[in-house]
Amino acid sequence: MVASLITGNINSYSSYNENDVNQNHLNHEEKNNSNETTTDFINHELSVNLDSSNAFEGPEKLLEIWISPTDSVLPIGCPEKGLRAIPLEGIEQLLDLVNCKILSKISTNELDAYLLSESSLFVYTNRLVLKTCGTTATLLCLSKLQELIIDHLSWPNDNVLKNIYRIFYSRRSFMFPDRQTEIHQSWSNELTWLNKYFPSSTSKAYVVGDLSHDHWYLYLNGVNTQQSNKSSPATSSVSSPRSNSNLENGHIRNGTNGHNNYPISPIVSPKDAIPQFLANRIARENYDGFQMDDSLELLMTELDSESASNFQLSKHENEFPSMDPAHEDYGHLLGHKMMQTTGLDSIFDRMDVNSLKHDAFAFTPCGFSSNSIINEKYYYTLHITPEQGWSYASFETNLPNRNQSFLVNNVIEILKPNKFCLVFVRENLSNSENCLDNLIKFDLNNYTRVDKIVYDLKYDYKLLYSYYERN
Repeated sequence: MVASLITGNINSYSSYNENDVNQNHLNHEEKNNSNETTTDFINHELSVNLDSSNAFEGPEKLLEIWISPTDSVLPIGCPEKGLRAIPLEGIEQLLDLVNCKILSKISTNELDAYLLSESSLFVYTNRLVLKTCGTTATLLCLSKLQELIIDHLSWPNDNVLKNIYRIFYSRRSFMFPDRQTEIHQSWSNELTWLNKYFPSSTSKAYVVGDLSHDHWYLYLNGVNTQQSNKSSPATSSVSSPRSNSNLENGHIRNGTNGHNNYPISPIVSPKDAIPQFLANRIARENYDGFQMDDSLELLMTELDSESASNFQLSKHENEFPSMDPAHEDYGHLLGHKMMQTTGLDSIFDRMDVNSLKHDAFAFTPCGFSSNSIINEKYYYTLHITPEQGWSYASFETNLPNRNQSFLVNNVIEILKPNKFCLVFVRENLSNSENCLDNLIKFDLNNYTRVDKIVYDLKYDYKLLYSYYERN
């Protein structure tokens, strides 16, 4: 959601309890420590003053960067919190370059989910996912991100991004490409910029779908399996003097008080399956399964007018007459109510969900964004631009889902787009085939699938792209 940004002072951040929000009440405390990133909070000043009257471009740019394959195996010298060790001030500086602000944040022990003035940011120990819409300049954050990793993660060399484990950049075709900043006005411009930071020799770039209609772009790069002994941070940093404290008898020391020890091993590609040292550790700790990378997106246009009207502020005037404007904001209160009344808070099969934590915001004069944390470590996020003529909605989740068809049906039934793209990307492990096959065969009432494209991608990922139109 593009917005006229009002700069939020860090002192306007207030702590926030999700249960209180659902009861139309916010519990606030002054947030005094600008480096604190583990507390849920709302930026009250920005939330009250944000205006999205000039919104026009819904499709997001999606940047995902992994510093290691799991949060248990980090480059030597990294703090236990990994990327989550970057302070709030650093996150804000990075987002300033992109041209967006933090509205609020929810966290668990596994994940920080930031709701932004333009979409979302998710920060794990080992990876970061930045999703921004409008005229944001997503790729302008790369230099700052490298600087933050060096400063706060004790990275063993200054050439961080050249040795990054994985980098994904993707987006749907824009509705108004000429209104983007120069860096994002064309795919070739974006590739040129990405090649400044990541080695072009190991990159892959894909354009998927019908170029005369909606289509999708993907850039993929990272450490090659064959080169991992030479270039992976986990290996190249062994001889680094500042890493010696993390070496004990040929093991990487990681985790609380150094209890999680495992042999030094290069970062490996998923095609080599789970490394033996990880498999042993998983068995020892009785993990209920080792989930690899998994992503499902629905990119929807031409929303049904009645469905879109649910996200117009004019339909929800004076919903909270007892609201305290000094401590509460209409956007978050209404955002949570929109989630509940539309059913967007309950779109998953209950068998897949043990816990849920929601953060949602309704924009002025229209629009909606939400982040939800599932089972402590997965997310789903929705962003809706309901204006007729360029209406758009996106849904994304990384939850390994047993019932993808059920989920897709629920989202489409609520928003009723005339057209949508389904994009599913997953590492090619043995348990991924059934899920992929189910989506390949998936049919939806009242829709015709116009395109179906399956790719075998670099690093042994599989991609399914399907394009649907309403009958």
